[in-house]
Amino acid sequence: MRKSLIIGLVVAGILGFGGISVYTTINSEYNAGMTMETQLSEQYQKNQNQLDASTKKIVESVGIANLQSERARKIISDAVKGRYEGKMEPGTGGAMFSAIKEAYPQLDLSIYNKIVDLINAEREAFKNQQDLLLSKLQTYKQWKSTGILRQWFVTKYFPSTNLEARIGTKVYNGAAALEQIQLIVTSQGTDDAFTSGKQGPIDFQPK
Repeated sequence: MRKSLIIGLVVAGILGFGGISVYTTINSEYNAGMTMETQLSEQYQKNQNQLDASTKKIVESVGIANLQSERARKIISDAVKGRYEGKMEPGTGGAMFSAIKEAYPQLDLSIYNKIVDLINAEREAFKNQQDLLLSKLQTYKQWKSTGILRQWFVTKYFPSTNLEARIGTKVYNGAAALEQIQLIVTSQGTDDAFTSGKQGPIDFQPK
């Protein structure tokens, strides 16, 4: 009788310890997932802020009144994002030079050269933010797809409503947010571009 009691207590202890261990593991994984989602949400917002700040900096640094227009901001924003392929120098047939020349035919060449220098610097800053977001996204996706115990609960809780993609005044949460964040790849920027994940054709003609 005493022996059976001891065995029962040992078994109960093992089961109890196992249950605590499983709970601790799940709780730890849950906290890790929430942390990664918070970091993803913050980095996504930082990318938009970086692009907006870079565009403003270039426009204000040039100091020409007619470059304060939305058309000019659009051209510069696209250039920072890497929207224009090839060289940007005049005389090389670059798409950006053609776009600015078409929109502002009287623009002095020295001003254009200043714009190019500023864009080259700001483009690198934006690319760094993109790389950070991609890294965080890949870490999160890998976390979701590995670990036997993790797979048991991850589909129930992640992506959670904690994951947020804020684009202007519109806010996506959970799976919808993850879908928006995954659209970053190469060419997002302004609200429309962040929403679609791609940049549409640009109208450089005055309205």
